[in-house]
Amino acid sequence: MAGPKHMKWQKLLSKNSQNLFLLMNQMKDLTWKKADLAEKLGVDVKTIDRHLRRLEVIDFPVQLIYQKKSVRLIYSLGYSEPYLLFDFLIHSASFRLLKDLILEEKYQENYDRPTQERLRKWLGEYHLSFSYKKGQIFGSERKVRYLLFSFLKDFPHFFVDDGEEAFSEIFIRLLKQRKRLSSVEILGDNQTMFFELFPELLFREEQKLSVKEKNYLCIVRLSCNVITKKRWERLEQTKDYRKLTIVTEKLDSFFWLNSDFETFNKQRITQVLYQEWLRYSIGIQERLSDEEVQKYQQTLNTFPNAKEKLHQFRLAIQQALTHPSVSWGLNLLKTMQERGYLEVHPPSVKIVLLFRFDHEEARRLARILDTALRHRKRTSIHVCTRSKPPHYADLIITDHFSPLAYSKEQKTYFYHSSLGVEQLLKDLDEWISLKL
Repeated sequence: MAGPKHMKWQKLLSKNSQNLFLLMNQMKDLTWKKADLAEKLGVDVKTIDRHLRRLEVIDFPVQLIYQKKSVRLIYSLGYSEPYLLFDFLIHSASFRLLKDLILEEKYQENYDRPTQERLRKWLGEYHLSFSYKKGQIFGSERKVRYLLFSFLKDFPHFFVDDGEEAFSEIFIRLLKQRKRLSSVEILGDNQTMFFELFPELLFREEQKLSVKEKNYLCIVRLSCNVITKKRWERLEQTKDYRKLTIVTEKLDSFFWLNSDFETFNKQRITQVLYQEWLRYSIGIQERLSDEEVQKYQQTLNTFPNAKEKLHQFRLAIQQALTHPSVSWGLNLLKTMQERGYLEVHPPSVKIVLLFRFDHEEARRLARILDTALRHRKRTSIHVCTRSKPPHYADLIITDHFSPLAYSKEQKTYFYHSSLGVEQLLKDLDEWISLKL
């Protein structure tokens, strides 16, 4: 069984800071030829020169001694990796935000959205999350405790005072002083008893809490962790999940689901919607600033019939869920688009498979076409199980001879398995090249 992930604190640094940390950690008062240093770090000499110039202007007590083709760096505070890393981390706003959350102090500064997002992404690698408004870290109790343990082990100077407390005593004190569920809020009228569906998510002592607190803890742990297949089978029976399947169908009709001939894709989209809804219901969802909402709205408005589609999408969410905000609906759409589940802009070439005799063969062929044509952007492939093809289709691939085209622009291609897939792919490639 795999052990817990080691905390990669350096990923809280910006890319430039990570590069400088690796450079300083490699040099360690030794004299290096730039070519050797570049080879060691897997970059070119020009990149090393750039990093060295950046080192000269940052707020670090370093001295660079240049010779012909070599360089030596002297760092007066020493090169012990934990301390060197800490010197970089303390200049990182994301690390300072994490420190404030762990120490449960008032925020020492106002942290901007990029800072929050970098920390949110970092915590996400360990299946954790946090609420900036509540000032709390959320996730599996075991993983939260491991985060506290690692932080205490690697940065003990935040906790050690004049006393002589042992490490274990400090750790126990840190666990005891953590915030308890003082204000449990669950948005909407969700009647699902998650603690009854998943009793294994609660510790024995947590079974004594109120119904609302137990439900809250289960929602936190479901929303911050990867949900297993067996747990999804239980969640799929809930009322909210069934409502969200309708939202997925609406997404399919308003926008363009990638590879929507796959039943699994729609199921995965519903699962993403459900998990994002769980996060929203307890207030730990990712938030867009007013400027980001406005900018994304302007981007969407450049697409055909965008306003009407967005209006219908909001109505679908409001009918399925209780009191979702407009900004959350936009953030949800943006998330689905960024993760590659759908496209807002219609593809340039739309291929529809309309088989009257063998729908399974149509799905098999669609999978082959999707793999073969994946290199061509803006090409969509759909399987139609209705009696007539959709009007948007540019090309209809069929297994029968009935006239299908609605207009002169639509083309029909007769396919039979005896003709072979290779000839179909060759014909498609030529036709798409002419179309684009």
